[in-house]
Amino acid sequence: MWTVEGEKIKTLSGHTQDIHQVVFNPNSSIIASGDAAGVIKLWDKEGTPLITLNASETKINSLRFTEDGLNLISGDNQGVVIVWPLQIQTLLNQSCRWLDDYWLTHPQQLKEEYSRCTSANQNIK
Repeated sequence: MWTVEGEKIKTLSGHTQDIHQVVFNPNSSIIASGDAAGVIKLWDKEGTPLITLNASETKINSLRFTEDGLNLISGDNQGVVIVWPLQIQTLLNQSCRWLDDYWLTHPQQLKEEYSRCTSANQNIK
């Protein structure tokens, strides 16, 4: 990730093959990346991994969020198109509930992660 001035902010790690597509959702709160192995990864705007989708056995040629941001559409090297219903808010809420429970017994470890959930719940619609 870079600033508009070209300053590197963060490297998103997790793909094992070359990345062929990267797109933002309409409100720029989610990043989707697709690679040569047919794997799609979703990240929050801070670069934290959210979910991995094993979309295909071949290269992801195309990624696009629907205008409302509720679906991701992928196209692969064999011409297969998949519409992924994303319900990102539901996934984040489930993760944050788990963190709430875990935080009770591990408060120091989860302060940063919990604050991410708080800000994610305010920023993702």
